[in-house]
Amino acid sequence: MLKHPESLTQALERALGGAWLPQALQALQASLRQGQKHLRQPLERLTEAYLAAMIPLPEYQRRRPELKKKLQILQEQASQAAVEATRKTEI
Repeated sequence: MLKHPESLTQALERALGGAWLPQALQALQASLRQGQKHLRQPLERLTEAYLAAMIPLPEYQRRRPELKKKLQILQEQASQAAVEATRKTEI
């Protein structure tokens, strides 16, 4: 390490960037981000369809809460994963 201090600097930068997190936790975080993205798209399309008068208000009101609930669940799971990552960072 004395001959190549840049390797230590690079390792610390990777650790601070989360690269050291267990692969399973990284995969979970990526999956949750992807899931949120896939739920936001239909929610936006549903709202656009309602605003364009393509679907009636009762249909919008029926479908929107289900999508919002699923999105909220994924957001809570992502928050828990972030807490776990922070905890591992502190360790």
